[in-house]
Amino acid sequence: MNRQLKNLKSNFEKKIPTTFTIDDKQRIFENIKDNTGKRRSSTYHVFPRIITGMAIITLVFIGFVFINSETPNPIGDGRGNASGPTETYKESIKEGQQERSIIEEELTVNGKSDPAKYPSNSHLYMAHLLAASLSGNTEVDNGGKPIDKEEIESTLEGVSEELSQIKYEGERKSELQNVIDLTDQAINSDPQKGDEILSKIHTILHELDNHFNTNPFIDS
Repeated sequence: MNRQLKNLKSNFEKKIPTTFTIDDKQRIFENIKDNTGKRRSSTYHVFPRIITGMAIITLVFIGFVFINSETPNPIGDGRGNASGPTETYKESIKEGQQERSIIEEELTVNGKSDPAKYPSNSHLYMAHLLAASLSGNTEVDNGGKPIDKEEIESTLEGVSEELSQIKYEGERKSELQNVIDLTDQAINSDPQKGDEILSKIHTILHELDNHFNTNPFIDS
């Protein structure tokens, strides 16, 4: 048994050296130094990145705080007052948006000649203006020349175009239809300046414009 153990020990010592020469020690020392240098180098590369990242985060935070502190508050403090200036401001914005979004497509009593909000009222206003220029109820700068046949026809077509874009189904529908029919009749009858049909067209449009619009065309 003892002899076998000695033989195993002898074989072990022959295969795996348990002593180190000077060259071995030097080689091991060099390996340790290289590994230590690599770890230090990687540490030195990582550390500046951490510093830079922290500096950027700090600058962004300071900028955010500065901008918030400099931005004016259009509704004042409103601290602890949920139903105070904050709500008042919100309500005013909401009402303004609703008012701009409302469009009255049909002729509206107490409307205005505003094409963006009251398109039908605006078309009625323009039809009245054109008719007034034919009936002599407003001054027309024609360069000192009398209104000829072509200009009368062109103006009547303008009246007809404006009337065709009016939307209305109310109690004065018959008057509106009457002036539409008279305008078509005038276009086909080749009227002259001063003809009665031109005065009738103007009179009806004048009454309708004054009835529906708060700012009707004013005859001169």
